[in-house]
Amino acid sequence: MSKLDNIIKNVVKNLLAEQAPTPRELDNAPTNSGNIPFTPAEKKFLGKFDAYGTTHLGLIYSISDIGISEFISRSGISLNLTPGILINLLRNKYIKIVPYTGYGSNDNYTIELQLSLDSIKGWGAEEQKAAEKKAPSGAAPAGGEASAPEPPMV
Repeated sequence: MSKLDNIIKNVVKNLLAEQAPTPRELDNAPTNSGNIPFTPAEKKFLGKFDAYGTTHLGLIYSISDIGISEFISRSGISLNLTPGILINLLRNKYIKIVPYTGYGSNDNYTIELQLSLDSIKGWGAEEQKAAEKKAPSGAAPAGGEASAPEPPMV
């Protein structure tokens, strides 16, 4: 286990100990559906990767206890992420916290999915449908080509 992994796991473990009960309803009981090793809450979080079509989510400013706590308080509700979900997925090596690469991003981190996107395909379908419904009615068509604006009436 690398030093970075050890620090992250200790930070999240401390956050779990300090965490007050959340008002969110999260079904974190083991699933009964076949051999899927994820709880419904974990599956919903992992579905965010599918919904956005990426293997990286979020921006963590620091891997300290304050940085992880700030990330969960800032993005936890929208990503369906709690300290319990985070530590369980980290322990089982389904996700990993890695440095966020890019210009001027030497001390930022992101959550990287350690599974293929094909293995979670369809888990984010509900999120994608919700995003499509929220799209404004004047949005460009799905093909990317925008319709020409109507000429003003004189």
